Amino acid sequence: MIQKIKNSFYNLSTVFISIIIVLLFIEIVLNIKNKIILDYDIEMWKYAKKLKEPHSNKKINHIHKKNSSAKLQNTKISINSYGFRGSNFNLNDWNEADKKILFLGSSVTLGWGVDENYILTSNIEKLAKKDGKNWEIINAGVGNYNTQRYINSYFEFYDKFNPNLIIVQYFVNDAEILTNERGNFFTRNFHLGVEVWKYISLLKDDLKDSNIFDYYNSVYEVEKNKNIVKNELKKLKKHCDLRKIDCILVFTPDFKLMKKYDLRFINEYIKEICINLNITFFDLTNKFQDFDSNNITNVEYNDRHPNVEGHKIMANTIYKYLIN
Repeated sequence: MIQKIKNSFYNLSTVFISIIIVLLFIEIVLNIKNKIILDYDIEMWKYAKKLKEPHSNKKINHIHKKNSSAKLQNTKISINSYGFRGSNFNLNDWNEADKKILFLGSSVTLGWGVDENYILTSNIEKLAKKDGKNWEIINAGVGNYNTQRYINSYFEFYDKFNPNLIIVQYFVNDAEILTNERGNFFTRNFHLGVEVWKYISLLKDDLKDSNIFDYYNSVYEVEKNKNIVKNELKKLKKHCDLRKIDCILVFTPDFKLMKKYDLRFINEYIKEICINLNITFFDLTNKFQDFDSNNITNVEYNDRHPNVEGHKIMANTIYKYLIN
């Protein structure tokens, strides 16, 4: 009897150790593979691990790690001592600027996949400098933010900078309710965990081009989602009125959908909110209507975010609007 127990224990131990060895081998192989062949989901996972940290305010969920940097999707992203993207930021230059612009937004504003010198905010600064204007810009974009997150983040961290212009770069899905879940130990720490999660998600992926319109429709069918957007913008507008800060909402479409843009109801809904709140509304959609999405997005990574050209067009369009 004792010998049988010993044999069973030995067999179970052998199976367990074998499974661990196989999983470690797969993890090593995936680690090497993902360094050679970059994967969008893995790069976003690295972004969360290396450049983000949890925040106690559930309406914010996470923030950038100060003084951190990482090479993600072949692009270096640096987070400065203030917590926003930018390797250099001089507070004196900011305070002495004629126009102090603060951009709020998510990963499009952050400039995911694009070198810092060529992102939207850097391009606007360069255009202003070329025209002899003393403008400074803070890029407060953070990946995986929505309207609730970036506006509450502003009140938590950025109102102390006293900008004289706030630009809310509203992306088409910023009404989406984002969960505060941080995943499990497996998905947080292992390439294999991310890959398993990824392939399970593919079975019910709302963001496939085939059903992306249904997904966006579903976001705006929920009254709670729309009310959050409305209330957060109302809170920001009240603050801007008290501080005498100009406020502009720049509506930004999904650049992968320009050939067949069927989401005008979202543009009109957000525009109506802005009119009711007396927030200036500026829509980028028409500017991109005739562009091939392959020319303005990071197509090589199957990434919906705007590429260098996309950021250049956004910057030129917004800058012309600001100076007119």
